[in-house]
Amino acid sequence: MKKKLIILFVALFALSASAQSVRLIYQGRMLNLNDTIDVAAVQGEQTNVYLGYVNVSGSDGWFVVKKEVVTELPGAASTFCVSTSCSEFQSPEFQVYAGDSVGDSEEQALHLIYMSPSAGQSVYRFVFQNSDDENDASAFYVRYTQPAGIQSVSSAPALSASPNPAVSSVKISYNAACPSDSYVVIRNLAGKEVFRAPANQEGRSVVNVSSFSSGVYLYGLECDGRMVMAKKLLIK
Repeated sequence: MKKKLIILFVALFALSASAQSVRLIYQGRMLNLNDTIDVAAVQGEQTNVYLGYVNVSGSDGWFVVKKEVVTELPGAASTFCVSTSCSEFQSPEFQVYAGDSVGDSEEQALHLIYMSPSAGQSVYRFVFQNSDDENDASAFYVRYTQPAGIQSVSSAPALSASPNPAVSSVKISYNAACPSDSYVVIRNLAGKEVFRAPANQEGRSVVNVSSFSSGVYLYGLECDGRMVMAKKLLIK
C-alpha cells in the first residue's frame, strides 16, 4: 500500500511539473513542451516569427515570457514582443483570461524578431511562464539557420555607438565599405524604423534621440537595401 502511494505521488508530481495552462500555436499547430521551431533566416535581414496562444485551463492567470540564449552567432540580435510590449530577455506581466485564444496575426501575439550579419545557426529557448506557479510553463526552442551567401561588402564593417546608453544624442561610427548606397538605420524592437540617414565619408553620424522613447533599439549599417551589421542601442 505504501509503495502504491509513493507511485501515485510521483505520478501526480510529474503531471503538475509539466502543467501547461497556456498552449502555444505556430502555423496552425499546437506546440508540445520543448518543441523546436526551425526558421530559415537571411543574412542581414530581419526575420519575424509569430505565435498564437490559448488558455486551456479554467482559470485566469498572469504570465511572463522569458528568453534564454542557447547559442548565438556573433553580432546577432534577438528580441520579442508580446501583449504590445517588447523585451530582450523577459517581458512584463500580462493577463491571459480563461478560454482566451490569441491568433498569430493579432496584436497580442508573441512576435519574435531576429537579425544576424553572419551565416550559421542561433538557438533560443522561450518560456511562457505562469507568474504564480513555477510548474506551469510552456517552453519551446527556435533555431534560426542562415546559409552562407554572397556579401555585398568587401569586408565586415566596423560599427559602434557612443554613448551607449544614450540620453539626448548618440554618435554612430562605422566603416561604410559598400560599393554603392549605404545608410545608418535605427529600429525599435517591434521592427519599426525610427531613423535613417545616408552614411558619409567621415564614417560617423550624430543622431538626436531626445524624442525617442526609453528602451532598447537596434542600430545598423544598410548596404544596397540589406543590413550588413546590427547592434543594440539603449536609450534612457
